[in-house]
Amino acid sequence: MAAVIVLPGFVLQQRWPERPFLPVLLCVGALLHHALASRGMAMGLTLGTLADTRLSFDHLLHLPDALALHGPGDWLRVLGGSCVAIALVSALETLFAANRLDTLTHSRHDTRRELAAIGGANLALAAAGALPAAGAVSRANAAYSAGGRTRVPALCYALLIALLWLFGLDMLAMLPHSTIGAGLVLLSAGVADRWSVDAVRDCLRGRSLPERRLMSNLAVSALVTLVAAFVGLLEAVSAGLVGAMFLFARDHSKSIVRRVADGSVASSLQVRPAWQQIRLASQSTRYALVELEGLLFFGTAEELEEVIETRLADARFIVLDCSRLIDIDLSAAQVLSRMATRLRIRHTRLALAGLDPAGARATFLASSGLAQGLPRKRWFANADAALEWAENQVLDSGMATRRLDSATTLRHLDLCAGMSADQAATLERLMRRGLYVRGDVLFNAGDASDAMYVLQAGSVSILRAGAADAPRIRIACLSAGLVVGEMGLIENQPRTADAIADTTVECLVLERTALEQLQIQHPQIANLLYANLARTLAQRLRDTTIRLHGYMRPH
Repeated sequence: MAAVIVLPGFVLQQRWPERPFLPVLLCVGALLHHALASRGMAMGLTLGTLADTRLSFDHLLHLPDALALHGPGDWLRVLGGSCVAIALVSALETLFAANRLDTLTHSRHDTRRELAAIGGANLALAAAGALPAAGAVSRANAAYSAGGRTRVPALCYALLIALLWLFGLDMLAMLPHSTIGAGLVLLSAGVADRWSVDAVRDCLRGRSLPERRLMSNLAVSALVTLVAAFVGLLEAVSAGLVGAMFLFARDHSKSIVRRVADGSVASSLQVRPAWQQIRLASQSTRYALVELEGLLFFGTAEELEEVIETRLADARFIVLDCSRLIDIDLSAAQVLSRMATRLRIRHTRLALAGLDPAGARATFLASSGLAQGLPRKRWFANADAALEWAENQVLDSGMATRRLDSATTLRHLDLCAGMSADQAATLERLMRRGLYVRGDVLFNAGDASDAMYVLQAGSVSILRAGAADAPRIRIACLSAGLVVGEMGLIENQPRTADAIADTTVECLVLERTALEQLQIQHPQIANLLYANLARTLAQRLRDTTIRLHGYMRPH
């Protein structure tokens, strides 16, 4: 009987998680149970006649005599521990459900209001002789998956429970124990931590080696699960609290700063002309990246402040990479705001990276008042975008993306090194002008490599497809004065990535037919062009090697 519910339930929940299959399966299991029982088969017990559910407060009057309670000490001795344990479990379950909804809706709940509401409800339930209530992760998941976004699903749930209490007790009494047990198994599977399940599966399949933090979290999860299954729920909560406190203490004992790197090591994916690279290399101490890891609260925020004051005294643009942070509390947000204000006095600007603009963390930091000391325009989704901003500040962004003079630009580019003015003019006559606005596609992966693009103004991002259903990954960004698409043109192979205009892009386009014409009519110019392209590609490879070496250093 349990298999009739559990096996189809697992399949249906995986394929259509938003559909309410569990009530249907419970009804099917109950009908099958009674159909087989009517033929004389031993199908196990049902709930049977339920207890009297009429509202009555008489039990409160007889409670002291029933429990032999004769004084305050007896009350505390007999009921104190149970009351505290029930209140603790109810509060934790409610906060778990609220946090789950925060994750789904990218919002932040009001903890005080949630706990006050569940506490008031349980006081009323106790006075009426009912069991304690709590917010449930399963209900939160089910309501959100079914499209619930307001309080209406909660009201409908309460109305349904009231109708069952008034008119459906006889039907509930017919539910088999096996069917209810199978339903609990499905609910447990539905609220299981998918991240932990996937992590264990990957480890068992040998896809990845578990990190220390992963192993610690999985160990606490396993401990809680085993204690809940073989001892009891209250003991499992206690074990979980002890494990969580141990991990909390261990994480707080580590340094919040994972790595500090200046511009000689940390750089964006923006590929720049030689004059910009030389200037950035000479000014590498003016900007820096600080990678954070762990929990950012008042204690670790003070440590971060000290690191910035002592190790980055010469930096004028500092990027804090928050992508590895577990959490940020209010005290840390206030320290960051104070730090940004003090750095502004010494003419140093702070930027945050690794923040989803629509995520719960960014929303919390904005509500904490951090945006007053650190404007939202300096909050970036990733470290690459923040480092690009810092580099542009060092270069002066107006010069970094300046429009080159179209009459003389080609001659002064690295592409035309060694060419005379007449040779550069001959090459330019074979090229056509291109104009792209932000978001336009120069080419896509798989397209024929029939042209290369010499950027005169603007910048172009090179994107590769990520994992299934994941956004594309930016692997490089090319700015004015550089060439895009030359590798495919030289190899005569399909494009391996997408090229998208970041801004308005003005460029000169050399098509394959024009290149072939150049090789036939002006072989000397073609040889110089190929030599310069080879030199450019070698320089990019060298820069990539240096960058990888910097990231692979122990830190």
